[in-house]
Amino acid sequence: MTKINRSLESAFDLTPDVEAYVSGADRTGENAGRKKIKKDVVGSKKKPKSNRRAEALAEKQARVAFSTRISQALLDELCLCMARRKVKFQAPWKQQEIVEKALREWLSRNGG
Repeated sequence: MTKINRSLESAFDLTPDVEAYVSGADRTGENAGRKKIKKDVVGSKKKPKSNRRAEALAEKQARVAFSTRISQALLDELCLCMARRKVKFQAPWKQQEIVEKALREWLSRNGG
């Protein structure tokens, strides 16, 4: 098998057929015969109240990036705890879930 050396820049070059597929112009293959679904709803442009409430709740619960520095020892303990909980299938075992739960408990105890 012959190895082809390519530059990283050439890996990002899109060929015309790939561009057509990505843009949706190519309707052969698995997408053939499918029609694009119209997203516009006939009638009122306002969303029903129930959808607005659901969207507001989802936005409130959306995760955002948070960064902080902790000691190496605390990180080691957290990783060990995560591994133990994951082996036992004991929720929460993800780092963000453990930190979020700990912060919620701390805030509820300290008037947050």
